[in-house]
Amino acid sequence: MEYRYMLYVLLSLLLTGCNGDIFVEEVRPETTELTVRCGEPATVRFNTGDWDIKGVSSGSALSGTVYDLEGNVLYKGFLSGGGLLRMRYEDELLQFTLSREQEDELTLTVDECLYDAPYTLYVQTGTDYSVCDVRMEIQPGAKYQVDSIVYSLDAFYYWPYASVRIKGYNVDNRASSQPVTFHEYPLKEAYRTEAFDLYTDGISDIPLSLLMGAPAPEVNVPDIEDMHPVMNGRRLPLTEEEQREPIAESDDKGESVTVGAGEYKSIDIYLQVEEYEIPFTLYVSNPESGNRREFKGAYRSSQPYDYYILKSNLNPQPNNL
Repeated sequence: MEYRYMLYVLLSLLLTGCNGDIFVEEVRPETTELTVRCGEPATVRFNTGDWDIKGVSSGSALSGTVYDLEGNVLYKGFLSGGGLLRMRYEDELLQFTLSREQEDELTLTVDECLYDAPYTLYVQTGTDYSVCDVRMEIQPGAKYQVDSIVYSLDAFYYWPYASVRIKGYNVDNRASSQPVTFHEYPLKEAYRTEAFDLYTDGISDIPLSLLMGAPAPEVNVPDIEDMHPVMNGRRLPLTEEEQREPIAESDDKGESVTVGAGEYKSIDIYLQVEEYEIPFTLYVSNPESGNRREFKGAYRSSQPYDYYILKSNLNPQPNNL
């Protein structure tokens, strides 16, 4: 009796081991690596339908929305599941759908990939006993293009009386019987600065360089005439980086600063600056996906147009006590 029992156990273990080997072989996909391009669905086929999607990752597990084939939401969270379904993932730089509409097929459709380099996606498939990663390398897709930029010219901020201190020093000429003179050219190295500031909510903070690509597209920018904004056809690259250009002033526009014999003075040099800021709405679209986006922001300009120099006496006051 004991002999028959031991024989039964050994045969059971042997059969289980063989079936396990066969099962592992069956759930392997026909390929474990493929390249995917935006707008071109890529399909991996399996030799069996006896497998599940165990997870989707790229450095870390990805979360999204899982639907049945009728479009009903099954759940939101980490991308995994069994049976026929669709998984949707979206962030500011990547949008794709992973679908299983046939038991033995897995299809990845990428709508957008704004990364500058290939993005590697790992889809873990298999059963509770064996798993296999399918490596999907998503190629960078088309960048967004500017449809229009609309300025709110009636909501502008304008301040032509700003002052910016650019230099300061002290001159101690108390021990001399002769005056000393310095030549200052405050506008020689002065720049007009301009920038596009996007308003973000802490979530939609994609850099314009990733959204639009390089080189940055050019857009029209407003100027100020008679203290009101006007569109004169001037254009600038659409970038969040501050842009500088020398102001149209002669390098020899300056003056001499003299400190007399026996004097001790501080010299402070200020630029007089015209500042303005104008809100805008930026409309962009992606030629591959057809997606459209809208951004709020403000164009700002700061332009020096003159200067002034202050001289203050630093001589100690006499003691009247």
